[in-house]
Amino acid sequence: METIRLPDERPLFLSIDDFIEAMETRESCFLCLRDMDAVGATRENVIPRWILKQYDLFDQSVTIGDQTQLAYRRHTVPCCPTCNAFLGQQIEKPIRDRLLEWPRRLKDDFRDYEFHEKLYCWLSLLHFKSLYKDVFITHYDEENRKQYRLGEGRDWFVHHHVNSLCRLAFPELSIDPKALGSMLFFVLPEDGSEPFDFVTFHEASTMMVRVGQ
Repeated sequence: METIRLPDERPLFLSIDDFIEAMETRESCFLCLRDMDAVGATRENVIPRWILKQYDLFDQSVTIGDQTQLAYRRHTVPCCPTCNAFLGQQIEKPIRDRLLEWPRRLKDDFRDYEFHEKLYCWLSLLHFKSLYKDVFITHYDEENRKQYRLGEGRDWFVHHHVNSLCRLAFPELSIDPKALGSMLFFVLPEDGSEPFDFVTFHEASTMMVRVGQ
């Protein structure tokens, strides 16, 4: 299937070939994958700023790939101004407002398919941003005396579907519910443990995120 673009060149759908090319050039907005020189550049936090603020994480560190430590405030990916605005209006604000009320309104949210779609998009964004960040992280292999990028050699073909789901943030796009994967929700006891956690298993397109209880 060929790439389908809107009048402003944002893609509703990217062909697999165009997607892989964008991943290998490392010069694209993580969401629309347009060239940053053409559309302008901002930075998007992999973990949304409202979470970093809510749980005071800006100066704490995330462990990436081979145990590389990176401050959350620097855990960012390229994003064009248009996509940044869409993310804030269409995804981040409604997700923040709902999640901060969990678990009190969790049962009501189970019955809301529109919210399920937004939540799945939000989770896909977290997953894909963490994938894309690896493309920019360099590591020096002392044993082989070679520098490489953590995302080097990754099979991007298997991540095309997740990237496509991220564009649910675009108001022009709707999607068949069958395209969404599975989500499991757990309410944890208030035992004094850390209120935020984030783990990805990229090879299986699986992730876990804890936000509060």
